[in-house]
Amino acid sequence: MSSGPAASVIELANVRFRWQPQAPVVLAIDIFRLAAGERLFIRGPSGSGKTTLLGLIGGVLVPETGQVRLHGTDLATCSASARDRLRADRIGFVFQMFNLIPYLSVLDNVMLPCRFSKHRASRAAGGGSALDEAQRLLLRLGLGQEDILARDVAALSVGQQQRVAVARALIGQPDIVIADEPTSALDADTRNEFLALLGEECARSGAALLFVSHDTELARSFDRSLDMRELNQALAATGAA
Repeated sequence: MSSGPAASVIELANVRFRWQPQAPVVLAIDIFRLAAGERLFIRGPSGSGKTTLLGLIGGVLVPETGQVRLHGTDLATCSASARDRLRADRIGFVFQMFNLIPYLSVLDNVMLPCRFSKHRASRAAGGGSALDEAQRLLLRLGLGQEDILARDVAALSVGQQQRVAVARALIGQPDIVIADEPTSALDADTRNEFLALLGEECARSGAALLFVSHDTELARSFDRSLDMRELNQALAATGAA
């Protein structure tokens, strides 16, 4: 007997967003779903609404109309502090510019989500400690050497910083990992290795992966792909598509 489709971790319905009350709508999505454990690739050129979509999913932005549901909770009806808590507990981010804290060590950067979320800290500890899990992730990502663990992240290469950002996103088994153009600075071989590691770690923890990029060659590594020029109806309305 089929177990049926996986439950949605993110669902958008009839969402409209504009930056100012009299400005044009920049994002118009009738329906969007991300299933638990799914690996979804979203592509689109600059200006197509990718960053706005991620801001809505993360609860940083609130739609003018419509619903953005995270595990069934409509973020638009939550207070700013409640959205912050849900984001800290449920979502791991890998930013294009990494957003690491330059004066913290590699280990401290990776463990940062556990300082802001008791939920993530508890899940990271499992049968051991959050520190053990941080070291495991860094070792898995090729950064397990003791001299690297204590090093300031500003002293790392771009590729090493990216892996620290991934370990930080994965610690504490978030329900969703959002990766925003994380491979733009990598060569082809390093990029493919990185994608494989990211996919394997998300599968290990059961996290859904939402990966945003303009590089269409990456789509084959994912369960499903969407084009913002088709998803975002505001583009057609303005002729931008």
